Amino acid sequence: MELKGRIISINPVIFFVKGKFLRLGDSINAKIGDIAKITFEKTANRITNCEILVKSSGVLISKNLNILPQNYVLTKKRFDLIWKIREFFHNNGFTETATSIMKKRIAPEAHIKPLRLLNEDFLITSPELSLKRLLVEGFEKIFEITHAFRDDIKSSLHNKEFLIIEWYRAYCRLDAIMDDFAALLRYLANDDKITWQGKNIMLYAETISFEDAFKKAGFDLKTLARCFKDDKIYGTLSYFELVDYVFEQYVEPMLGKGQITFLVDFPEWKSSLAVVENGVTQRFEVFIEGIEIGNAFYELNDSVKQGKRFEKEEAELKRKGIYIKSDKEFLDALGWGMPNASGIAVGIDRLLLFFTDTNKIELLL
Repeated sequence: MELKGRIISINPVIFFVKGKFLRLGDSINAKIGDIAKITFEKTANRITNCEILVKSSGVLISKNLNILPQNYVLTKKRFDLIWKIREFFHNNGFTETATSIMKKRIAPEAHIKPLRLLNEDFLITSPELSLKRLLVEGFEKIFEITHAFRDDIKSSLHNKEFLIIEWYRAYCRLDAIMDDFAALLRYLANDDKITWQGKNIMLYAETISFEDAFKKAGFDLKTLARCFKDDKIYGTLSYFELVDYVFEQYVEPMLGKGQITFLVDFPEWKSSLAVVENGVTQRFEVFIEGIEIGNAFYELNDSVKQGKRFEKEEAELKRKGIYIKSDKEFLDALGWGMPNASGIAVGIDRLLLFFTDTNKIELLL
């Protein structure tokens, strides 16, 4: 049998290949860290030939021996899962797209801080506007896997650069996107459940309204400003920022316990890119074990309303010292007419936490 891999011990010989250790009794003329091609007799567990392909100082490999199997296995699983995501959408009749990650204009969203290049262009926070222009052109079922960039504080769940998938369906409401999401997870798991960090998670969904989620956590949106007792927080945040704070600290951790949770019926003021009907924003966020995985909209396709929404978001960003001019070409495209559509953005790195049984996205990068 012939194998290529790295030598991580020479007495006895331990060969590291494709995330696994192969222990051989023979000693060979090589250094720790060398990449070699070996021929060995499997039955006798004996090396018959060793050819050094790449010489190494051996220092790095000996100091980091404990992380090698984890690195290879996790990276390989990540690649395999991304391939399965693509396979799922191709099997379901979606067209895969490829759009630019560098833009002169992006969607102004007050809760998102973009990354700006020295030439004043932006790295995209999402491919959303580009994909909606494809809906205008006539594509009806599309998806894209790409890199996105947001100037977030780095943490176990945030990275400035991350992998994202967005998909859109023309002529449908949000229930179709919910069905897609749950079906995608069951496809990746090849089952209707997974185990993550010792917890069993069923890959079926419940829905709960924004208001009811707050009540479940012990808060009432209508009286939040009066009943919240932390004067320091209350004194430095607006009512809307206060709601966001309470949501992140108290409501979000309760969502998606043991299953998928779709959070629906957002208030009107959380609607920069979504349709509002009867004072309720037509969107949902999806959670698993208190972690937000995706954000979906029944997409606003009125260019005049969208322009006014952008102006409002621009003003809020300006108040924070961030200056963004909205994408006029996108608004012009909406003016031609975009079909009613729903779409979702899903953070792949967060999603894959649950399929690799890890709790830090940096382990998957």
